[in-house]
Amino acid sequence: MNITPIDIRKQEFRHTFRGYDPEEVRAYLDAVASELEELKHETQTAREAAKLLEERLGHYRLIEQNLQDAALTVQKALDETRRQAEKEAELILRDAQQQAQADARELELQRQSHFARQRALLKSQADFLEAMEADAKIAGA
Repeated sequence: MNITPIDIRKQEFRHTFRGYDPEEVRAYLDAVASELEELKHETQTAREAAKLLEERLGHYRLIEQNLQDAALTVQKALDETRRQAEKEAELILRDAQQQAQADARELELQRQSHFARQRALLKSQADFLEAMEADAKIAGA
């Protein structure tokens, strides 16, 4: 049953011989109607506040979801960047190892070439000394 303050104020009662005092009943009904008006007003205010809070909550939930999505996107980007950096580091390391091996081979070839030149130089010096000794024997003989 939905009773409004107006319904209470307009309510009429039958008059009986030994009934209640009409002015007292009217005053009581006015007080009840005023209280009901105040309660309805408070209820409406509370509903409006609840609606506003629900809207704000929805807004904050949307912000929260956006922040969670952004955090997930950032995490994925960081993970991808880290994977790319690891791959790049592996490539750099592999290239450095290959370059080091190539440099080591080049140094070994240079060392062998140096030894070969030194041997050739020593052999030519030994041959020259032998030739000088042979010339000295021939000249002294």
